Amino acid sequence: MNQYDKKKLLNYIDTVSFALIDTTLYLDTHPNDQKAINHFNQYQKAITLPNVPVIEASTVGMIPS
Repeated sequence: MNQYDKKKLLNYIDTVSFALIDTTLYLDTHPNDQKAINHFNQYQKAITLPNVPVIEASTVGMIPS
């Protein structure tokens, strides 16, 4: 992998990670927003590696009681 490919990959990871974090914060205050849940799941799939557990959006933003 050359330097350009590494830079593109890191940029992609940064972009998707930001989207996941931002969507997670939004879901903290809007836990029933189905559109945001769908976005979260889409971003999650975009960055998930094989054999790594996936956190479903229905559990994101849940405040423990």
